[in-house]
Amino acid sequence: MDSDVDAAKAFYSKVFGWTYSDQEMGPMGTYSVIEGGDNGLGGLMGMAAEMPDMVPNHWGVYFIVSDLEATIGVITANGGQTVNGPMSMPGVGLIATMHDPSGGSFSLMQGEPD
Repeated sequence: MDSDVDAAKAFYSKVFGWTYSDQEMGPMGTYSVIEGGDNGLGGLMGMAAEMPDMVPNHWGVYFIVSDLEATIGVITANGGQTVNGPMSMPGVGLIATMHDPSGGSFSLMQGEPD
């Protein structure tokens, strides 16, 4: 998430040669997919308006899973916790944000069926 997505996109384009395709995510804004591979290499998104100013720009790690609920069960049984979700994202599928036992943050994504 970034407070100035256009500046971030320009920086990464110059450094890595990245190009982007934008996806509208409804009220969440625009998600700029880094082009490459079958489904993109990652993406950039603007910081949500309700995000406190003290939260820095940051990268998030997403793990794609085939069964979100089962994976959440394994994580919580081993000391992790659900921070947000699961929730449905238009054009993406289900997403949940998790913490590992030490507070490390990561997200899980289960894609929409084809």
